[in-house]
Amino acid sequence: MAQFQAAIFFLSLTVRCILAASAPPSTRAVMAPIKLDQRTSLYTFSANDGSSFVIDLSSSVLSLNCPRNHPTFPCNSPQCSAFTGTSFSPSCQPPHFTRCSSGACTIPLQNSIDNSCVKAELTRTTLNLNTTNGHNPTGPISIPHLLSACVPPAFLVSLPYHAQGLAPFGLTKFSLPSLLASAVPGLKQKFALCLPSTGTASGVLFFGEGSFFLLPPWSSAVTSYLSYTQLVRHPEHPLDYLIPLKGIAVAQKGIGAPLRGGIARLSTTVPYSTLSRPIYKAFTSAFNKATSGIPRVTAVKPFEICLNSSKLGGTRVGAPVGPVDLMLDGKNWTMFGANLMKDIDDSRLCLAFLDGGYRPQYEVVIGSFQMQDNFLLFDLENRRLGFSPTLLSLQTTCANFNFTSSTA
Repeated sequence: MAQFQAAIFFLSLTVRCILAASAPPSTRAVMAPIKLDQRTSLYTFSANDGSSFVIDLSSSVLSLNCPRNHPTFPCNSPQCSAFTGTSFSPSCQPPHFTRCSSGACTIPLQNSIDNSCVKAELTRTTLNLNTTNGHNPTGPISIPHLLSACVPPAFLVSLPYHAQGLAPFGLTKFSLPSLLASAVPGLKQKFALCLPSTGTASGVLFFGEGSFFLLPPWSSAVTSYLSYTQLVRHPEHPLDYLIPLKGIAVAQKGIGAPLRGGIARLSTTVPYSTLSRPIYKAFTSAFNKATSGIPRVTAVKPFEICLNSSKLGGTRVGAPVGPVDLMLDGKNWTMFGANLMKDIDDSRLCLAFLDGGYRPQYEVVIGSFQMQDNFLLFDLENRRLGFSPTLLSLQTTCANFNFTSSTA
């Protein structure tokens, strides 16, 4: 533990000294555009140099395909010593793993998308993003010497074609929000996701804090519409973002299935929310009752319930199928048709929740489809999650951030 803390302090001090001459005296927020890859259903954010990284809420280390002559760290360096524990990729620890390869520090690293394991060289990289005033980008910022890991090309096969690697947002000292907060003076350990619902428009990612706005121009920031719930920790899965879940209601009626775990995990790499078998059966039974007057059509894998959309019509917040409420600690996260029903074709909408079987790691996993066009603020300093109502109800979407540069 002492070695780990010393390594973190050394890394933070080094980066702050490097940035002191070039960074603004204080930066409240940094931003980047988010894109949905339709082939993989994964989300990436783009840096100013054109590189892009998959957003992974459960990943631990910034991983990328490096040039041949990339910098490395000696095996006895404080940075290498910080990775002596097994919590970063516990399922990738081979019995005789060596942390030295030709004098360079190497670490075991797991690809959370396909669960493959690789040996990666510890390195440092520079990330080029934009500062923001909450309304627009306000100028470029270069953040050098971020601790990262070089992975072989095979590591990238399961990612979108244009992605250079995985961006870690898991609850570790080496996550991107933590590294940026340590590197950029004035930046808080907070980040916000606004995931777009199509692959043709960009959503937005914010690091730091402030009032954030979407078009059309409002007098109120989207952050003023947030409700909050606590973030809880799981000792066996310390990377994951978990929220308390007391129950689930369909069309304002509880589904009656007990939630033994009492928590739900948030995931940007699971496309559709997944429920354990008993909860899924109760959930789909309640949904069938609530939508009994709507004709069914042949289901399309991986979905089990599909409706005839030609008989449905629509509303501002999606198909009129009745809301689903996730009952948290005193607050409800309410989802409407746009986050419940996947549009398959001109005549089919399918319920975008999947059966997770009898023994999943978590009873409830909230997938990225259910997060689309919702503004989510991860406040790591206060261990809480802020979530907006669906932005469709506010007559905007995650694709409505103004990316036009501003000098203000």
